[in-house]
Amino acid sequence: MKKMKLSIVISLVLATMLCVLPLGAFAATAIDTSQDTTPETTTGGVIIQTVNLINANKNQRGTGLFWHNPSDTLTITNMTIDTPENYGLRLPDGATLVLEGNNVIKASKVALSVEGNLTIRGKGTLTLISGDNGIVVSTLDVNKKLTMIEGKVSIQSAGDGIYTENAIVSQNDKAKVE
Repeated sequence: MKKMKLSIVISLVLATMLCVLPLGAFAATAIDTSQDTTPETTTGGVIIQTVNLINANKNQRGTGLFWHNPSDTLTITNMTIDTPENYGLRLPDGATLVLEGNNVIKASKVALSVEGNLTIRGKGTLTLISGDNGIVVSTLDVNKKLTMIEGKVSIQSAGDGIYTENAIVSQNDKAKVE
């Protein structure tokens, strides 16, 4: 009887160890921020799907873009997104968008969607083309801001250029918005 109980206990311990081991390996992979993911592009380097960084947990790289996950900073350099999907680019609260060169985001509904605070800076340009709104800042918090420090943003939309119900939109004299 004692041998049977000991055998059952040993079996349970081994089974538990086997279950825990793979979870540890997966946990290490899930927090690895050194890996890059490339969004789908055409042969000409145009990104043809939504670039969604809302829940990004690692660095992301694509033609003309680099998302530095630890600082929530997206640098775009001569990047083009042209997608039939609802959104072109989606960014999390607290993101910074750095413009380098000439960049274009085109989507069927919203070119640029952000979940809260967004700072736009850099010496480049960004053209947003959309069927509904150029930029949408989604937040219920009246303390969130869309801040344009520098660069040039041109918006061509069937609806509002910039739409938000609660966020504050600010622009300094080095930033241009059309």
